[in-house]
Amino acid sequence: MTPASLENVVAVVAELLHDRIGLRPDQNLRGRLRRAIIEEAARHRDAPTAYADRLLADRAALQGLLNVVTVQETSFFRHPEQFEILAKDVLPTLAPPVRMWSAGCANGQEAYSLAMVLEEQQISGEVIATDLSTTALRRTAAGRYTKRELSGLSPERLSRHFNQYGDTWHVDEPIRNRVRTLHHNLIDPLPAETRSCHVVFCRNVLIYLSPEQARRFLDRLVDALPASLTLFVGTSETIWQVSDRFEAVQRAGSFLYRPSDRSVTVTPTPATPTPATPTPATPTPATPRPHPRRSRPGHGSSRNEPRPGAFPGLHQPRPTGRRRRPPARHPTARRT
Repeated sequence: MTPASLENVVAVVAELLHDRIGLRPDQNLRGRLRRAIIEEAARHRDAPTAYADRLLADRAALQGLLNVVTVQETSFFRHPEQFEILAKDVLPTLAPPVRMWSAGCANGQEAYSLAMVLEEQQISGEVIATDLSTTALRRTAAGRYTKRELSGLSPERLSRHFNQYGDTWHVDEPIRNRVRTLHHNLIDPLPAETRSCHVVFCRNVLIYLSPEQARRFLDRLVDALPASLTLFVGTSETIWQVSDRFEAVQRAGSFLYRPSDRSVTVTPTPATPTPATPTPATPTPATPRPHPRRSRPGHGSSRNEPRPGAFPGLHQPRPTGRRRRPPARHPTARRT
């Protein structure tokens, strides 16, 4: 196969992954796809073009490609300042049992880090760990790691929460029992198990989605999860370019996100008609009633659409100084 023909196959498969999975067809994805297509086509004993046809019809083959092409690199307690904020500022405000969601859990280090925080704080609760990769979910459920994969763990946590068997370390049962795995794609409807989550860790995941798909996912979080939701994204990410339904809150040099006031609305109270009064025998001049000032057209938009090329992860969060008055809108019921 010529290089040009291979690039055509890569383009077709990249578009397929964008349509079905929501992955951005950028150069990073294309580079990983190029290598994965060559390897997976050889494993199936297909030519690359025949392998592309197989992906269109065979869901198992598509899942196999996703297991190869998705990035699973992470570590325990990655960016520890976020876990400090969780333990000191967020968890004390929540009534147990606390449910947390590790969205895009990779091989489970993040999910087990969250479970360790719950265990160490003696808080009842669980962690829902979801990922697109079935291979990653099997690794998470097993809770077994090599020495290289233990990066980020202190000696105290390693001895307290792990048991060594040969060259691998196994997560201790009390921690493993706090984590439940689910197969989920962020562009799909939220699983029922996640709808009562108070805390969501979705770090370095939205950068792989298109801005529109990222916005839809954030909308689903606000619409379905508790109003007390706290969202953590990657330390180099921000979401204000794709959604105005969250506001950044600074804590200890880091940021977390909570639903903004623009996401909180109330039900309008129906107007009660005023009973008519008899016309007096001697009419008196009527005092003009003031009319409410109407908004100009275009001033009631409830959401800023993402700008072309807007993409989470390129800028630091927008400073939270004096808050702007939200645009005029018809109030609706606040979700509890």
